[in-house]
Order: sequence, then C-alpha cells, then structure tokens
Amino acid sequence: MLKKIASVLILVIVGLCLLYGCFAFVQKKQLQKAEGLYQIPRTELLNKIIAEKNLHSYVEIGLSNPYANYTNIIAEQKYSVDPFVVNGFDFSDEESFQKWLPYCTHRMTSDEFFAQNHDKYDIFFIDGLHEESQCDRDIQNALSAVNEGGYVVVRDVLPRTEAQQSFPKKTNGIWVGNVWKSFYKIAKMNNPNLEVYLVNKERGLGVIHKLKNFNYVVPKKDGITYKDYVENIDKIVEVIDLKDVDKKLK
Repeated sequence: MLKKIASVLILVIVGLCLLYGCFAFVQKKQLQKAEGLYQIPRTELLNKIIAEKNLHSYVEIGLSNPYANYTNIIAEQKYSVDPFVVNGFDFSDEESFQKWLPYCTHRMTSDEFFAQNHDKYDIFFIDGLHEESQCDRDIQNALSAVNEGGYVVVRDVLPRTEAQQSFPKKTNGIWVGNVWKSFYKIAKMNNPNLEVYLVNKERGLGVIHKLKNFNYVVPKKDGITYKDYVENIDKIVEVIDLKDVDKKLK
C-alpha cells in the first residue's frame, strides 16, 4: 500500500514539475511580446535568440546606459562588465552614477573580466570599447567563454558613413569606431565551426553562432577599406533583416 502511495506521489510531483516548466516557457514568450520591449532592435534580436534557443546566461560587455538594453533582456542569469567611474561618458554627477552602479555586476575592463573568469555562458553582447584591437580580444575571449551552441553578438559592425567609423574619431556626430574590422575578419574565415551573419538594423548587429568548440585565433589584417567593406559586405557574409532572424533560429 505504501509503495503504491509513494508511486502516485512521485507521478504527481513529476507532473507538477512538467506543468510548471510549460507555464514558465509560455510566460517567458508572453513577456517578450510585451509592448515596448522590442522597440530597440538589439534588444529584440538578443531576446529572440535567448528565447528560441532556450539560453539561460547572458553577459553584456560595455554596459553604458543599462536602460537602453540590459534591463530589458530576459534571461535567468544576467551579467554586465564595465569600468565606468563618476564623470565618465554617461555620468556627470554622483547621483546618476549611483543609479547605474547596481546594474554593473563586474566593474572592471573586459580584459580583466576574462582574465579572472572560469565560467561558461550562453550568450555575449559586445558593445564595449569601439576599437578593432579591443574588439578582437573581446570576440576571441567571448568565443572561449561561450558554451557550444552559444552566441556572440557584436554591435556597430555596419557603420552608415565613413565618418562614423573613423579612427581616431573625426566627427562630432554619431561615432561607432572600427569594430567592423573585427567582425569582417571572423566573417571572411568561413569557419565550419561558426555560423556568422549580419542583421541590418541600427548600425549593424553581427551574429556569431558557435556550433562547435574550437580555438579561435584572430586572423591577420588584410587592409580592406571601409568603402570596399560596405560595397561587398553581402558577398562576405549573409546580410538579413531583423524579421528574418526567426528563420535562422529554427
């Protein structure tokens, strides 16, 4: 009799666990469709990848304004890396800095973060120091720290004007640096361990899907110009619209 009761209890517990799992999945989907959540393309892209691929851990390299993306990312575990200090790019006073600080889980440079990191994560969003050499290291380190099947998304890999990507900076307007060169180098590799494509929103969102574990070494520069890059980007890597991302994630 006791054995029968125990068996029934086990079945009930298993059923409740399955029911809870289904409920959590549906709730997650509903939250991601909430009004306002997808107003920013990078946020929409990241949340799509996280939801469709059932990813759990998210790391943002370069927090800047947490309300522009980070706070709207839906993931079970979220981490951010940024060394910002008072009177930095976004903070003119102590009060604004203190409002930002709780969202920064790792107040350090990305190099420092990866040097002390021993964990694996599901998805990285790279929006840190916007220069080629730093982005090279961030991509290389992220590919080492991301799980097999995980993603590395790089922002600003398709500047809209030459001035936007000038290095050193030569504009008083929008400036995104030359991280496109880092993305170009990995895209042109045609590595079978990677799926690489570019989402043509904002100023380019480069998606790097790690299919299998491997040691990524940053390729050498080949002197490509910005003009050649923008004119031939669709021959180098698949360029898609945000609405077509769902097909890539199936």
